[in-house]
Amino acid sequence: MPYLINPLGKDELRRRAGDRLSGHTHDGTGRMSAAEMRLRLEALTRREIELELQNDYLEQVRMQLDAALNASTELFDFAPVGLLNLDGSARVVRLNLAAARLLGESRAGLIGRLLPDCRFG
Repeated sequence: MPYLINPLGKDELRRRAGDRLSGHTHDGTGRMSAAEMRLRLEALTRREIELELQNDYLEQVRMQLDAALNASTELFDFAPVGLLNLDGSARVVRLNLAAARLLGESRAGLIGRLLPDCRFG
């Protein structure tokens, strides 16, 4: 699952909710009393407020995660020792600036390259 930096806007969420709602089937034969309608409206309003609170919380968490990701990326990129992430076949997935300097090539040129002297197991 890719990391989503920008959450969906309210218009896009409403469009998706409308699409999902149109797929639901409704039984239009029953009638509600005024008291039942008031209860349903209150429940719907409460649910809307709960969703707004959840959305506020998720936005705060997203900002904290963005800050943590930036901090960990800076720690990795600017570490004084060479760091490499390799996949199971010893191909470079990620490396920092010190590793690229030690290997004498650009980071972009090393991504995806096989390191033949590495053995796992």
